[in-house]
Amino acid sequence: MNIRYYLTALFAFFYVFANAQDISFNVEETKASHSTGSHDGFVVNITQANVKNVQGAWEKMMNKQSENKAKVEDVKGEYIIKNALLEDLNDSPISVYALFSEGKNGGTKMLAFFEVDSVFINESNNSDVSYNAKKLMEDFAIESYKDAVKDELKEEEKKLKSLESDLKKLVNENEKMHKTISSNENDIESLDVDLDMNKKEYNPSYGETVAVYDSEGNEIDRAAAPKTVIKLDPEKKKELDKEQKKLSKKKYKLEAEIRKAEREIPLNLQDQEEKKLEIEKQEAVVEKVEKKLKAVNNINN
Repeated sequence: MNIRYYLTALFAFFYVFANAQDISFNVEETKASHSTGSHDGFVVNITQANVKNVQGAWEKMMNKQSENKAKVEDVKGEYIIKNALLEDLNDSPISVYALFSEGKNGGTKMLAFFEVDSVFINESNNSDVSYNAKKLMEDFAIESYKDAVKDELKEEEKKLKSLESDLKKLVNENEKMHKTISSNENDIESLDVDLDMNKKEYNPSYGETVAVYDSEGNEIDRAAAPKTVIKLDPEKKKELDKEQKKLSKKKYKLEAEIRKAEREIPLNLQDQEEKKLEIEKQEAVVEKVEKKLKAVNNINN
């Protein structure tokens, strides 16, 4: 890891710490309209949480806590459970009306109304149920935010895994190009042997050398042997010409593949370095979200 990674990670830590201090799940009393009119209720803003996910989680929680099998009904976007026995809220049956909408700064705004004996609860008329309602909504908001951060972490880890997969693919491509060069060079050597044998059919002296002497009769060098001209049968010559063309074409193709690999290897290495930087940045993002999740896990501790 280089210095840029550590600086990014350090920034992420302070970012999460600072934002953890700003996250609040205070449940406040309010008066608002819903399906049965304008009544006292409670409101909480759930940071980051998706409205649809929050709706589903609330319905699941209410149904699970209901001791008399009362169930939540979605009535035109209002989640209503009537005359339910909810131990965490009240000893007697209670009706709960909940509305969810997107918050001004994202996340979810939740409005809930709690009705006991046709009276909508507030702190003045029923402090015990009011306290329980606030506690229920606060705990629910924290869990919803925690689930949202977990989803965020999964998404960022998925991005990191994808980048790591991209890098692995680049590394494999690089290795493959090196293998192509090595394999093609070996194949070209074999083709050169076949081409030499082909040329010998035209000229038996091809590839042979003869001595070169000085004026005193001393051998001073070797030179290509003079060409031996032989008369080939037309069909044999046609066959040799065809073979030579085929071998030359195959050799050219192998050489072209080598040239292509040699051009692409430096570009591949450059792509690898860029991908490594992307991975470092994404690792810092993942660490940032992990710290965010740790912060929310400590809210109730």
